[in-house]
Amino acid sequence: MVPGGVNEVFLLDTSKPDDIILFLKSRKGFIKLALKHGTPVVPCFTFGLSGSYKFFMPPAIYRSKYMVKVTKMLGFLPVIYFGRFGIPYGIPLPNVTNVVIDKPIFVEKVEGEVSQEILDRYHALYIKRLVDLFERHKSKNPGYEKKKLVIL
Repeated sequence: MVPGGVNEVFLLDTSKPDDIILFLKSRKGFIKLALKHGTPVVPCFTFGLSGSYKFFMPPAIYRSKYMVKVTKMLGFLPVIYFGRFGIPYGIPLPNVTNVVIDKPIFVEKVEGEVSQEILDRYHALYIKRLVDLFERHKSKNPGYEKKKLVIL
């Protein structure tokens, strides 16, 4: 699952290349699902993924309130991605990716309604473990040494 969704794309800011923005503070549905089913949540991060495609997103159009509303209704942001040889939506650019996976966060199975306290506790734990995972591995991934996760 990619809990950041469309909102995360709207927060892309090419003027801050060292910030990796994750829209997660208000995204708790995946934790709630895990609690309802007693399924572990596994923090993971892919280094190098952002270099797989170049994209074009006119800021004046996509940052307008109207476009935000339309995009949320559609469930995706109509961005043009360019892959290898400049082909739109083509194969990715040659790029090294590295997926790092943390230990699972085992959650209790909650029957009935999930309390806000339990939801907030596991969500905070997930974010902490994700940030720790990123920090532990960023020095081993060229180009990420100075980058920071920004959780919004």
